[in-house]
Amino acid sequence: MQIHRFILGSKSPYRKALLEDAGLASLTMESQVDEMAIVKETPLLTALARAQAKGFDVAQRCVPGDLVLGTDQVLGFKGAVFDKSTTEVEARGRLKELQGQTHILHSAMSLFLVPEKTDLTGPVMIKSMCIDTPMKMRPLGDDEIEAYLKTGEWQGCVGCYKYEKQGIQLFEFSGDHAGEPIDQSAIVGLPLRPLFEILRLIGVNPLVSPRGPWTYQQLL
Repeated sequence: MQIHRFILGSKSPYRKALLEDAGLASLTMESQVDEMAIVKETPLLTALARAQAKGFDVAQRCVPGDLVLGTDQVLGFKGAVFDKSTTEVEARGRLKELQGQTHILHSAMSLFLVPEKTDLTGPVMIKSMCIDTPMKMRPLGDDEIEAYLKTGEWQGCVGCYKYEKQGIQLFEFSGDHAGEPIDQSAIVGLPLRPLFEILRLIGVNPLVSPRGPWTYQQLL
């Protein structure tokens, strides 16, 4: 079958910009899932379950030939799930707790295809995966935390920082990645390298055809 549209199941401007900058044209549709109500045994499983729920929800409102990507990012710290802070007071406490420590960003993705005969099967999940990125925040002084809070970058982020902006100053270099470069797109919340690898495997090659249509190839 033909894939006619790539749908990002998120209203995040950062994820949308990542896809566009990488050469994949996409439409966006916001999920109606209450992600806060989905909590599993571990942060990783929580991220996966939320991404799957969002992708399935959006795919149910799409048309045959649509490829839908559900995403979610969860911060795991000492086994606990951290969600987005809603106030500056909460963000201050979050940064004080994370400073000088290593936390994990769990960036989950779930791809759904809307088949031609939706009356029987509904959306089909093609692949789900989660990329884990250790983040070692350096020790921060109170003056640094207050200065960073004033940037407003803490808003809408699970770690209360935007690594792609001034938030990068909160971290120290760690040379223990065995030469493997850190995937900054995974830190932002959409791991592009594994995403594009999966897309190529199912016949979606944005480098050749940024807007499609693409001929779907089933994963073995």
